[in-house]
Amino acid sequence: MILPAYTEIAKQSVAYVNKFGCPPEYVADMLRDIADALTSVHSKSEGDCSCC
Repeated sequence: MILPAYTEIAKQSVAYVNKFGCPPEYVADMLRDIADALTSVHSKSEGDCSCC
């Protein structure tokens, strides 16, 4: 379940780079910002990550 979502996010990211002509680093920074936001909201792990 996680891997297909991961793959789709990667494909969308490449499509944005191609569509808007922005540097890949811009999209990478955007994804890092999203990851940081998720980590700060859910900083304590409540499980064993068996979902992935």
